[in-house]
Amino acid sequence: MMEFLFLDLDDTILDFHKAERIALSKTLRDFGVEPTEEVLALYHKINLWHWEQLEKGKLTRDEVQVGRFAALFRELGVSADAVRCTRSYEGNLAVGHYFLPGAEEAVASLSQKYRLFLASNGTASVQAGRLTSANLYRFFETVFAANLPIAISVKTRLGLREEDEFPRILAIYNRYPISELTIHPRVMRQLYRGQADREAFAAALPQCKPPVCYNGDITTTGQLHALEAEFPTLSGIMIGRGIIADPALFRKALGGPAATKAELRGYLDDLYHGYTELFGSAGCAISRMKGHWFYLIHCFADSEKLEKQLKKLREPWEYETVVNQIFTLPLI
Repeated sequence: MMEFLFLDLDDTILDFHKAERIALSKTLRDFGVEPTEEVLALYHKINLWHWEQLEKGKLTRDEVQVGRFAALFRELGVSADAVRCTRSYEGNLAVGHYFLPGAEEAVASLSQKYRLFLASNGTASVQAGRLTSANLYRFFETVFAANLPIAISVKTRLGLREEDEFPRILAIYNRYPISELTIHPRVMRQLYRGQADREAFAAALPQCKPPVCYNGDITTTGQLHALEAEFPTLSGIMIGRGIIADPALFRKALGGPAATKAELRGYLDDLYHGYTELFGSAGCAISRMKGHWFYLIHCFADSEKLEKQLKKLREPWEYETVVNQIFTLPLI
């Protein structure tokens, strides 16, 4: 069951083109330029070129916002301050709002069924003004906009049902200033069945604009080093189940030793007591710990009998007794 929805703001909920035309026209008049259709068309051409340079990493966001007006004034032979014009334009754009038909009602309805989040590549201060004017904050738990003092990363699969969904999903990710995109090359309906599709990942990698982190089926140092060799441009490698099964995996990959019994015992005891404190119940903690032991039990030799007992137990004294017995076994 889907619980969360992320929505865009411009041209999804609010009519950006209308707001842009009104704000741009007012700004240009204030700086002595009549906003004729020819002038507006020239601005849009210049603006598009600047945003394309941003996507290629050749310009910063600030350079886009000021540079488009500087270029427009040069083309028109107008002597005007592009920095002041940028500030004026953003101030005008932040005032008022224009809903797309049916959008307000749709958002209100969705907020009754899902937890809503808003993601926008618009300037944070501008979007804040428009959201306030439209009274939209009440529908969203969090708003993510450009120029926020945080980095936003995304973890994704290749699709819900089929891998061929990913190009359309990636096109959306590529529109936003994501700091890192972590890709697990399975589709959602697979859960963890089958193998992570390394070929599909390799095919998608060149199309990704954000830095890419790999995730999926890395359980040994050999697999980790092979992945680094195959994809040297990766920004990172994320390991989930593999690090639960071998908490020292990264240390071993760097040439360090495997985890000792004492380290594993301290790690698992900290988890158990932490879960107990967090949930206020040892029973809930035991349920969580069984998930960790599902992977870790295989670090111990001849553990099959105790593994069966671990799956069935419910009481704290049973858990603690079985864990004590497990740690009498030799590590593999």
